[in-house]
Amino acid sequence: MAHALRLSFLLLVFCLSISKVLTIDLVDGVCAKTKNPSFCRVALRSNARSATANLTELGGIAIDLTLRNSIATLTKINTLKGQTKEFELRKRLESCFTEYEKVVETYCPYAKGSMAFHDYIHMYAAGDFVRLSYPSEFLSGITGWHVSGIIRSLTFITNKRTDGPFGGVAGNIDSAFEYKLGEDNKFARFHGTAGTYNLNSIGVYLKPMTTLTNVNNAKGHIKNEKV
Repeated sequence: MAHALRLSFLLLVFCLSISKVLTIDLVDGVCAKTKNPSFCRVALRSNARSATANLTELGGIAIDLTLRNSIATLTKINTLKGQTKEFELRKRLESCFTEYEKVVETYCPYAKGSMAFHDYIHMYAAGDFVRLSYPSEFLSGITGWHVSGIIRSLTFITNKRTDGPFGGVAGNIDSAFEYKLGEDNKFARFHGTAGTYNLNSIGVYLKPMTTLTNVNNAKGHIKNEKV
């Protein structure tokens, strides 16, 4: 399922990032530049409009196909989840559900909005960000796991939802980590280390406590006394 998702969204992103109209058959020209040309051609030509579509219209067809198939896949995943009692399988299905849900609720709407403003560059970044409705929504926790000094999975938790996991879906319990930031919007920013292709460490900075009252409330052991 995850492989099909990557191909579907690759199709969407690539169709909308091409800057010039090709003089030969448009579908063939576009699909020749993807990682799976045959899949791309079959997908686009499943919609009769693609035969006469210009480049922008072809992008709209790609979005519609991605949305329709992702919704159908979500329905199928829900059915499979209801039929299995195996914990590991259910966890993997839930991970697949999360990925397809992002396509339906975030990627496709963002892509359509970008098309409306003829912005074919920033739509590529839609899948690379966790978008928060700040200030009403803020980060309250991070979980993940690492192997041999490389972080393999990250999940971001806000006061309203959970986004992820990004990367693997499960690791050894000994390699798991968790940051609990609370529900009072303490998060300030991230810090960490990375190699060329890997994230090696991640941490968070918290907002400073600027008043003695805040410190008293948080620590509970500092008293206000006259000197």
